[in-house]
Amino acid sequence: MTAGMGQLRALKYLQRNGESLLGLTKVLSTVAGGSWVGQTFSYLARASDDAFLNGYVADPARLVPSATAGHSLAETLDQLPEGNLGRSIDTGLFSPVGLLVSAYLLWKFAKVPPDRLWQTLVGSHILKPYGLYDPGRRKAPASLFSFDRHTLEQDVVGPNPPWRRRPPT
Repeated sequence: MTAGMGQLRALKYLQRNGESLLGLTKVLSTVAGGSWVGQTFSYLARASDDAFLNGYVADPARLVPSATAGHSLAETLDQLPEGNLGRSIDTGLFSPVGLLVSAYLLWKFAKVPPDRLWQTLVGSHILKPYGLYDPGRRKAPASLFSFDRHTLEQDVVGPNPPWRRRPPT
């Protein structure tokens, strides 16, 4: 996710004919953790890219560990602007121990199936603060999705037979 945020910041910083490459980007292709930043960036209506991604810092020598006079918020490593994607995982619950305890509680008491625990945790911590996660009655994701129904059936559900019992969308 952090790498994806940095890549999007760089695309915003780089210019072509006076317009950022991020503004010229039509499609994002993501995989694994990059999908969490790609999905929220693509589908979220937000006030500004700088708040969501934080500003680009071209000179790493400008980075400071904490608030320092003469340095912007983007250059301050221990602070993120309101609305920044990183703030959603800046809690004690999004830690190895916190995630383990949360996963156990979701499995034991909410009966979230083991193959949906990670999606449930990431959805709850990363997507839900932005209104992009609407879990089912048991707090787990209520559906699967992909580019189109054919891709969903062939590439997602096909190789994962246990997922077939859940209705795709």
